[in-house]
Amino acid sequence: MKIAYLLTSLANAGPINVALDLVKVMMAHGHSCKVFYFKEIYGNDFPCETERIHVWSNIRLSDYDVIHSHGLLPDLFMALRRDIGLRCNQRYFTTIHSFIFDDHRYKYGPLKSFFTSRLTLAATSRANKVIVLGKEAIRHFEGHIKSTRMTYAYNTRVVDINESIDSDDVNAISDFAKGRPIIGTVCSINIRKGLEQFIKAMTQVNEAVGVIVGDGAIKPQLELLSQTLGVDDRIMFIGSRKAGYRYLSLFDLFVIPSRSEGFPLALLEAACMKKACVSSDIPVFQEVFTDEELVKFRLDDISDFADKLGYALEEKERLASAIYARYIQDYSPNAFYNRHLAIYTGRD
Repeated sequence: MKIAYLLTSLANAGPINVALDLVKVMMAHGHSCKVFYFKEIYGNDFPCETERIHVWSNIRLSDYDVIHSHGLLPDLFMALRRDIGLRCNQRYFTTIHSFIFDDHRYKYGPLKSFFTSRLTLAATSRANKVIVLGKEAIRHFEGHIKSTRMTYAYNTRVVDINESIDSDDVNAISDFAKGRPIIGTVCSINIRKGLEQFIKAMTQVNEAVGVIVGDGAIKPQLELLSQTLGVDDRIMFIGSRKAGYRYLSLFDLFVIPSRSEGFPLALLEAACMKKACVSSDIPVFQEVFTDEELVKFRLDDISDFADKLGYALEEKERLASAIYARYIQDYSPNAFYNRHLAIYTGRD
């Protein structure tokens, strides 16, 4: 098949990373791919031809068997460009990468999010199928997208487990930990990620240190919180790093205390690298891993969070084996490819 992917940019960001993984697995199975993108924001190297376009660019999408857009701008491009003729046997898909009603409420507040979420849905109107990220996401969009136009595909992560970490960072983290267990996370630092819970829980987990890889608008607030609570000597913020998953190799335990997630790519990275994990108990985490595979704490219950961190540290070997086995079964690159191939060919 010839497949065109339409992206907002080539940034190192969740939806773009998913598209990158799609391109990799499709090309590995002999399909031809090309990426069209709108904004000059970079951070990912795609193994196929890429071309920057504009809203009114005249591109021959009729040359492709499948068109797959990711994001509001690509969706609007497809919805508004009625002059782009789609062949009768050509199929167009879009993926919605979040629980948009929750996600937009965190980003924009209740009033603005009422309009932005509905604009996002309206922009998908031309797609043959709207792909969401799981069964819980299908329930999230019930009543807003016709069930006959909706399907789901779980994400994967294609990572290079042999990629090295800067020696200065390795030494800095080692010196900071002083032989103590390392509980870490890799994420954008925003309200939706719930990291203030992690900092509070660490006041009750004295035997370990915390490492946060990432950056974001509320990072200064979290640094101040760690100082106020007296754990700044056990919480290390190292900032944003390219291919942040590399740092998982240094962790004894991975934590993801999110308040909302579309599909947890960082959790898949941790599972792929055989790391025991602790998450909040929001529905998406309940769906993707069982309690035997992923330890879950009650959202905003700091004592329960601390207890679960201690338990996971004690059981980390068993938990790591269990979550890795589930990753191979349901979230591996091969499973990701087979699911999208079934969707592309109408066999889902």
